[in-house]
Amino acid sequence: NELPQRVLNKISYHLQFPRNGFSRYHTDNFIKEISKKYDVKGQLLLDVGAGHQPYKKFFKYIKYESCDNEQVIEETHYDTLGTKHDFCCDINIKIPKADNTYDFVICSEVLEHVYNPMNTISEISRILKKNGKLFISVPQCGGEHMLPHNYFNYLAPGLQHLLEKNNLKCELLEKKSGIYHLLGQILNKITNQIFNNNKTLARIFLLPLEVFIRAIVALFNFFLFFIDRIDKKQSWSLQYFVIAVKV
Repeated sequence: NELPQRVLNKISYHLQFPRNGFSRYHTDNFIKEISKKYDVKGQLLLDVGAGHQPYKKFFKYIKYESCDNEQVIEETHYDTLGTKHDFCCDINIKIPKADNTYDFVICSEVLEHVYNPMNTISEISRILKKNGKLFISVPQCGGEHMLPHNYFNYLAPGLQHLLEKNNLKCELLEKKSGIYHLLGQILNKITNQIFNNNKTLARIFLLPLEVFIRAIVALFNFFLFFIDRIDKKQSWSLQYFVIAVKV
C-alpha cells in the first residue's frame, strides 16, 4: 500500500494551491532567496533536521551537509524518502562538530520539534563561524504534527530572546503571510484530513470526488492568496522567517 499512497498523496499535493500548500510556498521562497545570495563555492552549510532534504536542490555550489535525529524519524514515522544524511544526532543535546565549523546553518521547520530550543540554538551558534549566518523558519500558528515530538509554536519576542542569549544578532525577522493564508492552509488541512486517512482502495474509489473538492478549495485559495495583502498587522500568521548573524 505504501507506493499507491505515495502516488495519491503526490496527486493531492499538486492539486493544492499553492502547490504543496501555503506554508511550503513561503518556506521554499525564503530558502530560494537565501540560495541566490549565499550559494557560492568554498563555503560550508549545514541543514539541521533536514528530513528528506527539500532544500538541497537549491544549492548547487556550496558544500551542503545535513543531519537529523534517527529516533525522532522512527517515532514520528516520518518518510525521509530514502535520504542519507552526513550524520545523525540529537540537536537538543549536542551537534558533533567542532566550534566555528560552518559558514551557514539552515534550521527550517525544526525548532518546534526540539524540547530544548535554548540549547539547540546554543549548539548552532557554537558550530557557526564568526559572522556566520543562521536561517530559520518556524511556525507561529502550526497545528499538531510529528507527534510526540512537537513542542512549541513561536512569537517574535521568544525568537529574539533565543538569539540574543546565544551571540546571534537578528538581521531579519519577518512574517510573509497573514490570516487569509492561514485560512487557506487550514482549508487544505481539512481536505487532507477527509481524504488522506482513507484506505488505499477507498481513496482510489473516491478519487473523482477528491479531485472535484480539491479544485473548489484551490479556486477559493487562489482568491485568499491575493487578498492576504490587506492584512497589514499579520497577527495571525503561518510562520516567522529569521536571518541571524553570529557576533
